Amino acid sequence: MDTVTLTIDGRAITVEKGKTVLQAA
Repeated sequence: MDTVTLTIDGRAITVEKGKTVLQAA
């Protein structure tokens, strides 16, 4: 599955596409 890298509060977080930020946190 494709992944997306998000930067939140200075932290890089890689999550699978389709998941919400809350699930990844």
